[in-house]
This record gives sequence, structure tokens and C-alpha cells, in this order.
Amino acid sequence: DSSSPGFDEILLKASPAIDLSLVDVALGTPEELRTDQPLRLFDRNAVDGAGDSVLLDAAGDTLRVLSRRDSPASRLDSLWLRLPQPIVSEPATLLPRTYFRQLDPGDEVPAGLDGKLLTAHSYDRLPADTKGGVRYFQKDGETLNEVDDDVYQGLPAAERGPVRYFRIVTGLGEQTVFTALGDSLDGNAHNRLSTTKGWVVGQGRLLRLRFASTIFLPSTELEVAVRNTAEDAPWQPAVGQDVTSLSPAISLDVRAEPIRNTIEDITVAPNPFTPNMDSVNDVTHINFTLLKIAAPRPVVAQIYSLGGNPVRRLEKDFAGGTQVLAWDGRDDGGDLVAPGLYLCRIGVSADAESGRKKQVRLIAVAY
Repeated sequence: DSSSPGFDEILLKASPAIDLSLVDVALGTPEELRTDQPLRLFDRNAVDGAGDSVLLDAAGDTLRVLSRRDSPASRLDSLWLRLPQPIVSEPATLLPRTYFRQLDPGDEVPAGLDGKLLTAHSYDRLPADTKGGVRYFQKDGETLNEVDDDVYQGLPAAERGPVRYFRIVTGLGEQTVFTALGDSLDGNAHNRLSTTKGWVVGQGRLLRLRFASTIFLPSTELEVAVRNTAEDAPWQPAVGQDVTSLSPAISLDVRAEPIRNTIEDITVAPNPFTPNMDSVNDVTHINFTLLKIAAPRPVVAQIYSLGGNPVRRLEKDFAGGTQVLAWDGRDDGGDLVAPGLYLCRIGVSADAESGRKKQVRLIAVAY
């Protein structure tokens, strides 16, 4: 682990794109973050001498925000951050090491290719030629002693230890965190290995990145990558795993509360409006939010008279998010409509299970 240069840049993207607003960035051990006492907390917004956005910590160190909006109204669908120093592994006295054992084809290991311990269910799903042994253990205080199946079945319940299922290794280069008996490999056991010593992986402090956003779909996937700029290294993608007990999540998905309707937050402004060509309130804007719409779909705002006659059809393709359609007070023939009240029905082509897809608002036209 001493050879790892760590990383000092983080890139976070959301798919589908959402507008990301950075709140703060914290660095700490699990215990430091659990007690809300991070080693470092970048939470003070500032602008440096070059006009770039930065976050400062209590000591005045700078975290640079390299992602920028194309315009004040555009979405910031990624966060590209540069830390003042790389995050590297901490001493073993602060955070424990993880020890690995090298494996050769034919060796047996109590874990699947994903590194997770095999269960009876996952063992049964292994290809027949990769099913290894099933080993039984008797508990003797804090010690586990291997026994055969017959002895194990005759043991009282209090003496029955774990049953471990093994997979036969078929490829080259695989490593495991388990001993040959299936125990977790610690530093002492690692030191006793001769030719099969594997990696020693140190832990760095956790990086907590908090951002705010409006979610328009039931599930939004985050893509995270890191790199070390001093090493001119390529981006290394992160994979969703159970890396800390601080969060129950094991994926990079952000899940929203159940969404009932497809169209929400409809407002019309100005209302009333006066399309009399004096450049004041000549156009009204129909603002709305589309939910559960991943790909662009036709959105129609149909304007009707109070008698139900169609007056103007406004149509445009939109994906999920905050959107707007404009009406200039003219009918489909290009003529200004008479003053009075009009009905605006907004609809979107969506799946049958997407909830209410049409809503109606009143618009007033005055001269």
C-alpha cells in the first residue's frame, strides 16, 4: 500500500443528468464522520484570484471546483473537484490493513468471484467443475476445529460452528482475504505465508461529498472516478460496495420517494398577460416540472376557449426536469386572441403507470 500515490481529483456524474449543487466535502475516519468531527471540512464558498469557485476549510486550505456551468441557467450535471493534497492510506495504528493471499488454479477459496463468502445457495449455483469442498467446524470456546459431516451432525447445537463452502480457482492472478481454512487473513497469518503473500491494502480516510439536487426519476445512477494529477494517471472508476457502516447503501444509485404524477409544479406567469405589442408582459410562460421522463417526449400545451374550442397548440419535446413553454397570445392562425379567460391543458406522452399526465390551468388575457 505504500506504493500507492492516492488521489487528489474526484469526478462525479449523474445519469440521467441532474443539476448538482455542491454543499460540502469532508475527510475523516468512520468514527470521525460518525461523530460529525471530520479531520477536514471544506464548507466555506469563496472565489480565488483567477475567478474560480473554491471551498475553504477552517485552516484556509483550498478545494478547487473545476466543473463550471455554461451559463447561469444551465445545469451542472457533474462535479469535478481537486483536493489540496492527495488522499493516501493512513498508518495501520489508525486504520486497519487488509491482507491478501495469492491463489493458483486448483486452490480452493470460500468466496465467489465477487469476493463475498459463499452460502449454500450461491455454492449450489456454481458451475459443477468449480464446486470445491464443504467443510464443517466444531466450536471449542474461541477455537474452531474442522470435523467431518457425520461428526458435525452429531454435535449439540451449541458446539456447531460454521459450514464453509469452497470454490475451485480456475484462473490466474486471483487473490483472497481468507486463509486456506476460510478464516479472515490477518497480519500474523500473512507474515507466515512464504511464496503466496499477496497485497497489503491500507485504508485512507473516507471522503464524504454532499450535494443537493432535484431528482426527476425514481432512480438516478452516480458515476464516480478518481485520479492523481501529479502522476498524470488516468481516471479510475469507483464501484458501489459496502465500504462503510455509516451508510446502509451498497450501490451508487440515488432513489427518490415514490412519484405519483408525471407533471407537477405548474405555474403561469405573468397571469394575466397583455399581448398588445408594447414589450411589457407580451408573453406568458407556462412553467412545469416533468417527472419519471428519462428520454425526451412530446409535451403539448393546448389552449382552449371557455366554450371548449381549441385556440392554440404549443408542442415541444422535453425530458425530465424543470421546463417552460411560452404563449404569445396568438391562435393557430397567427391572430391575437380576444381578451378573456382561456383553459390551458398540459399533457405528456408517458407510460400508463406514470400517474396523472394531464393538468389544466386558467390563463387570463387582457388589453
